[in-house]
Amino acid sequence: DSAAMAFWVEIEVKEQRVINQTEDQQEKIHPFTMDSEKLLELLPKELEVFEDDQVLFLPTDLTGPYTSTEEIPTNCRLKQWLVESCDSLSESFFEYLFFHEIDDWKEGTLKWGDSLSYWVELAYFARQLYEQNSYAPGLTELEEKIYPGWNAIFSEELEPFWSQYLKSMPPGCRAVQTAESIDYTANSSLALSFIDAAINFLSRHRLMLNAPTQVSLKKSSAPLHRQWVNTLKLGHFQSLNGSLTSMRQFKADISNWINYMRPACFEMPWRLALHLRPPESELGSWFLDFRLVSAKNREIGLSADQIWYEDAVKQYLPNARERLLSGLGLVMRIYPELASSLQTPFPLNHEMNRGQAAEFMNDAVPELRRIGIYVELPGWWDNQQKSLGLKLRIDSQNSGPDRESFLGIDNLVDYKWNIALGDQEVSESEFRELADSKQSLIYRKGQWIHLDVEAIKKSINFIDKHGKEGRADLSTVLKLADKLKAEGALPMIDYDLGTSFDNLLMKLEPGKAFECLEQPEHFIGTLPQYQIHGFSWMLFVQKLGLGACLADDMGLGKTIQMIAVLLHQKAHDNPEAPSLIICPMSVVSNWVKEIERFSPTLKVLVHHGTDRRKKEEFVDIVHGYDCIISTFNLVVRDKAIFGSVHWHNIILDEAQNIKNSNTKQSVAIRTLKSHNRFCLTGTPIENRLTELWSIMDFLNPGHLGTLSNFRNSFSQPIERDQDINRARILQKIIRPFIFRRLKSDRDIIRDLPEKTEMKVYCNLTPEQASLYQAIVDEMLEKIDVSEGIERKGLVLATLTKLKQITNHPLHFLRDGSPFTSDRSGKLQRLEEMLEVVLSANDKALIFSQFTAIGDIMRDKLQERFGVEVFFMHGGSSKNKRDEMINRFQNPKGPPLFLLSLKAGGVGLNLTEANHVFHFDRWWNPAIENQATDRTYRIGQTKNVQVHKFICVGTVEEKIDQMIEEKKRLADNIVTVGENVLSDLTTEELQEVFTLTRDAVIE
Repeated sequence: DSAAMAFWVEIEVKEQRVINQTEDQQEKIHPFTMDSEKLLELLPKELEVFEDDQVLFLPTDLTGPYTSTEEIPTNCRLKQWLVESCDSLSESFFEYLFFHEIDDWKEGTLKWGDSLSYWVELAYFARQLYEQNSYAPGLTELEEKIYPGWNAIFSEELEPFWSQYLKSMPPGCRAVQTAESIDYTANSSLALSFIDAAINFLSRHRLMLNAPTQVSLKKSSAPLHRQWVNTLKLGHFQSLNGSLTSMRQFKADISNWINYMRPACFEMPWRLALHLRPPESELGSWFLDFRLVSAKNREIGLSADQIWYEDAVKQYLPNARERLLSGLGLVMRIYPELASSLQTPFPLNHEMNRGQAAEFMNDAVPELRRIGIYVELPGWWDNQQKSLGLKLRIDSQNSGPDRESFLGIDNLVDYKWNIALGDQEVSESEFRELADSKQSLIYRKGQWIHLDVEAIKKSINFIDKHGKEGRADLSTVLKLADKLKAEGALPMIDYDLGTSFDNLLMKLEPGKAFECLEQPEHFIGTLPQYQIHGFSWMLFVQKLGLGACLADDMGLGKTIQMIAVLLHQKAHDNPEAPSLIICPMSVVSNWVKEIERFSPTLKVLVHHGTDRRKKEEFVDIVHGYDCIISTFNLVVRDKAIFGSVHWHNIILDEAQNIKNSNTKQSVAIRTLKSHNRFCLTGTPIENRLTELWSIMDFLNPGHLGTLSNFRNSFSQPIERDQDINRARILQKIIRPFIFRRLKSDRDIIRDLPEKTEMKVYCNLTPEQASLYQAIVDEMLEKIDVSEGIERKGLVLATLTKLKQITNHPLHFLRDGSPFTSDRSGKLQRLEEMLEVVLSANDKALIFSQFTAIGDIMRDKLQERFGVEVFFMHGGSSKNKRDEMINRFQNPKGPPLFLLSLKAGGVGLNLTEANHVFHFDRWWNPAIENQATDRTYRIGQTKNVQVHKFICVGTVEEKIDQMIEEKKRLADNIVTVGENVLSDLTTEELQEVFTLTRDAVIE
């Protein structure tokens, strides 16, 4: 099984002669065979190959071995076959692979087998390691001889890539084995020996180009380590000469050394760990303690003292001393100063002074960690919050609850730079003393602190240049903070918005500056306490002359709280003008029904449809109503009509519809006149922070400055640099105007049932996989030569096509072929799960972003289960929508409801369902949650199960992983989506789009 010196590949050809050794050497011609002489003629002349017989372990049935193109049963037996084949020394193969255009090899009658494709891919991985200098001198054993060689090294960071290579190794790669060594699961040694062979070839090839032409290859009697070094320098392939005992010991020493540098490749139960222990006073010594720790749990370990002096350790871990010493020998290669501590028979630790400790942490530790040595440093070393840094204190000019008090991006503020060590402030004189001390480690108030002396000097220069304090608008102050970072000064460890602003924010808490009001007199029903807080808060902010955004989680009754505001205003303010409610068409009926249900005293006019009022008639009658309900689309068409009225309130429901500030719709809405402005949305941010700017600019124009200023001050630092401090400032600036509660807060709502979210992993069928790979191959070529808008368009178009293929081949082909479950792993799984749903007499919502597949799927599900299935999409009329919703909400109504994600994602109450299926993913958690909340909302009495379908090994799984990695930022500030792919390189896109081996149904 050594791939280091001999290389065999399976090449799928038309013929191959096979002799079954178990049948008395009887010759048998197998289908799709070709004799090796003809095969030799077809292979590239530059590739040095020779005719040979190989004993292969091949999957076999009664008629003979399977070909690699056939589907092989899982219970198939492996039998030995003598096969005419072509062998090639690894040297010849690597030389051809690395220095020729191998794509030409694919042309003609030859077709690459899985094994050859795998070896080529692994060879390129080895070359990447070589080009990154990730290799070290080692040994190779062949035919009981030991040869100096070069071995790949890679750290734990590459473990996921290594694991993927091992999982994806085709069985054909392991076919060449002896009966004694057969092991069909151990891929690691085979793959690693191949990578080492590639690294060895590349290293020796470069050395021999520069080596002297006349070199003696006589056997040497020099010490083994000298032979080893000299042979490596020359780049020759010559075995070492020495006694059997010395050779064995030398091989063990070098192997231990190399294996420490590639922990991802070996399961090493115990490994060396170093712990740096600082002194408890300024004058004490630093100690580097030696330990062995468990590779699986670093909390489990043995100290050097235990290893040397406790007899029980000898029985538990007999070779502990050898492991400790070999690890320390490896450390000494990177940190030679350790040698002094290894002169003692039983080394326990290494003593350092303050300067040596700083040098060790700065220079040696990164290299030691790279080769797999555990190094534990004091917690403050990498903790910025415990280090020296600058704090920026910003204080607003006013403290009263009025419009001018609220901090905006263009408001004047007082600012001051402070120096801090964690929570402790440092005086300016102390700060300047630190710059003069030239010590990177100092002891202050009982703790050690890591200093960047150069950064301190740059910080002093910055403060001297710009002043320690002053007054400016917030935008200018934030630009100063950006300059601080650009000039390489100390990090900004905190922003402080001052006590006056914090006091102002406290007044927005219920029971502080605003009192919770009584439920409006004519409200039908009982408002829970959190809804009392909500409508009271909106009225309080309105009285300050400010716009308010109620951003409660979906299903917590934002519509009801807004109705309470309208009733209170009617009773106490007696407004002369009506309120304008602008919402998506899909929720117009919901507004009408909710007002009829909770506040029938409010007079409502729906302005929609072909028979809606013209301008003159509208102006004449509008003041006879309390509320006018219309849609976002009509604001642009009837801009003149809406602009002719000075409204009491303008209320935007699902306000994320104005997230793009430059659209005609958003511009038209911002031009309307009103006394008060409100926004209702469960997702004030869906993709980018600029969407938040658009909503805030409608509510309180100018509060977040110009869009350009906002991008520079907040959007880019938060989204691109993940600047947590800048995010905190933005949260405080917008907090007075956005009120948000979550369904997960059990103190807010106690009677909502549980929601369980789960990912349902599906496989592709072979047909889907074939279409998928064809699109990837075609589109990557186009993407690689495109740029700008064209490139982004191609990326998103490719993503759309791949998602269609993962749904069903018919969805992509649109050729009228059968829409059957045997062609789609997703459809097959959906039918299985819906069968369980229906057998329990439950109901389900099924969401897809693609309208095109809805009609076909509805017909398929109706035929499959014999029940009526609804389908709502953007083209569904208002009357049809209302009819479907009413019938579905009837307990005896149809059990399945298909919805396009955009048409059914907002404003609907479908609480009869307790299952939600996301058949294909929008990859925007905010939008998916909106859809889920059609059923997980007030009125739901059953536990809700959410099923998100993902085709394993495809772009769906890879985007899901990318989103999970960024979820922490998404939960706090911004949600990521499909556009995250647009800026990837072609190589990164290839990794995202390419199928993995576990993608296809066996």
